[in-house]
Amino acid sequence: MIGGRIRTGSRAPRINFAWICMRLIHMGIFALSRIGLILIQRHVVRNAFRVSLVVGALLNAINQGPALTTGQEIDWLKVLLNFVVPYCVASYSAARNQIEWMSRNESEN
Repeated sequence: MIGGRIRTGSRAPRINFAWICMRLIHMGIFALSRIGLILIQRHVVRNAFRVSLVVGALLNAINQGPALTTGQEIDWLKVLLNFVVPYCVASYSAARNQIEWMSRNESEN
């Protein structure tokens, strides 16, 4: 791969993984720093926490319901994940939405 292009010929094409990794790092660091700053904003954390409480409680009722009603052992890792996963999804989608909104406003100016 020269300059991001795959060479063709009689041999199988060779992929320059170092070039790909450097491009991903170059593109990703800026996005990661923006998303990281948005993820710790108070309104994002507060809203994601609220979503995780509601969705996590519903998921636990569905997933751990039989254990709660019959007195079986509760899987505490699943209980924790039922709250953590909705928090991550809600905060990530809020951050991506805000980045998209900011990008549209920057391109208009």
